Amino acid sequence: MSRSNRLKERVQPNNRRVELESETKDKHKQISDRLAKHTERLDQAKRRFSEVEDKQVTMAASQKRADQLLLALQSKTEALEARSRQNNL
Repeated sequence: MSRSNRLKERVQPNNRRVELESETKDKHKQISDRLAKHTERLDQAKRRFSEVEDKQVTMAASQKRADQLLLALQSKTEALEARSRQNNL
């Protein structure tokens, strides 16, 4: 076997190792990029969920206040109607 053939045999495994390392780095980069993208989407979903929760709390408080005002208005209306009936007698 000639010297150049022996050198080629030794260099080829090294070249393949370098290729595999490069492919591995590329795959790691792709996975890292995808993970970052999904993490950002998850963060956006969490923010939207939090905003919806805040709106629901605000709406519940508004509904409670509206119910209180309605009850107060109904009792005042009933009192006025009772007074009106007494005045008409």
